[in-house]
Amino acid sequence: MDKALVVDNHGMNPYVKGGLEGIGYNVSHIGMASDAIKILRESIKPQLVISDVNVTNPYNGISFVRDARVVVPYSRIFLWSGKFGSGEDYSPGSIDHSFKALLMAGTIDGYSHKSPDKALAGRTMVDLVLADEFEHFARKYGIIMDIAGVEGLFRILNSSPKTVNVEMH
Repeated sequence: MDKALVVDNHGMNPYVKGGLEGIGYNVSHIGMASDAIKILRESIKPQLVISDVNVTNPYNGISFVRDARVVVPYSRIFLWSGKFGSGEDYSPGSIDHSFKALLMAGTIDGYSHKSPDKALAGRTMVDLVLADEFEHFARKYGIIMDIAGVEGLFRILNSSPKTVNVEMH
């Protein structure tokens, strides 16, 4: 059974845990990123790492995923947050540019908005994990490649998932 490590100081979302277990992961949770990086260095080598961006200081989720990529280079690493950008609201339209830069740099394999609706957040994260490429997930949830932008970064069109059939290989 593949291992998954979820790092979130707000506790384990039971829908994320149940969804990941349903697709074959043995799920572990830890609240502090500083503890998580120690565990990654010393013992557990999960195939999947999911981190909230707003984990307990002094080590935030962005710093954690950068270090995690070095420690477990072959793991799939995802970042999510319910708070984005300078507005600190729940609007995926204000997604933080650092998420995009981390994706483009190969530090993370994808990112998602964490809905305040725990069931929706769980389904969204499972969809992200199951997508064979971030582009498939992005299309389903209304994230498109901004071809006008020099950096070719993603932007969110709206906050509700679009009904799009996505083939999984």
